[in-house]
Amino acid sequence: MPKISRGAHGFLSNAHLRDDEYWREILGQDLDLEGPFQWIESGFIHWCVGLSIIMNACALSIRHVSEKVFWAEQAVLAFSIFELAIVMARRQAGIHFKTRQDAYFISVDCLVVAICTTKQWGIPLGLAMGFDTGIQNSSVANTLIGMVWLMRFFRLIRIVPSLNELARGVMDAIQGLFWVLLFMLLLIYAVAILCTRLLGHFDASGMEPQQREEVEEVQKMFAKVPTSMFYLFETMSSWTLVPLIPLFGIAPVTRLFFRLLLYLRGLDASGGYDWCGQLQHDRAACADHA
Repeated sequence: MPKISRGAHGFLSNAHLRDDEYWREILGQDLDLEGPFQWIESGFIHWCVGLSIIMNACALSIRHVSEKVFWAEQAVLAFSIFELAIVMARRQAGIHFKTRQDAYFISVDCLVVAICTTKQWGIPLGLAMGFDTGIQNSSVANTLIGMVWLMRFFRLIRIVPSLNELARGVMDAIQGLFWVLLFMLLLIYAVAILCTRLLGHFDASGMEPQQREEVEEVQKMFAKVPTSMFYLFETMSSWTLVPLIPLFGIAPVTRLFFRLLLYLRGLDASGGYDWCGQLQHDRAACADHA
């Protein structure tokens, strides 16, 4: 028989390493709970955790926080501390997490809640004791620290089985998305160099004044390789990002974020990856495994 080449392991993909814990989680066949505080693993508590994450995230979008919203935030923070304390108490009792991923998510969750607790209770307590950190006087610092709560959405994805399954499909698709993105970046970079040399460095001194003004206006778009890459990308995306050019002038780093966002939207609209097909394939594999 001819020798069959080994399949590539892929890039950041663990689709070929699914273990029994993964199949139990997809099929909803969890192991029997053991140890103290078993109620913390119930569906009701998970619903409460998910609702608390969403409620506080909605509160972050409110510009002027009322007294009711303020106390609701305090209640959510107190519940989060209580829930994580019980989870860690089970861990101290010798009850291990279901998977290694659960341990990572709980660790991140504990870090986020600790930061939010410092912001909500630690800093005001320090002010009352005469210790001024200066953070409360900076609106940017307060906003960034408050936005840390949004990282708890990773815990929410882990709690909801459908979202967890979808997230696994997205991670398995990173291999194809990464190499397509890298190929497009190299292609645009090569064409941008060509356009910069031919258009941006073109000598228009011998033209008539009216034509020279029009040519110089175009040359501004291709004066440098980064700007050439941006406008080449715009020609491929129907000039979608043109209204955001003033923002790019103030914060150039935002160009990369909006380009990636537009690129992912284009992949989704054009069927760059068959998410539903991948999920159906996983479900079929679950049935075969069972």
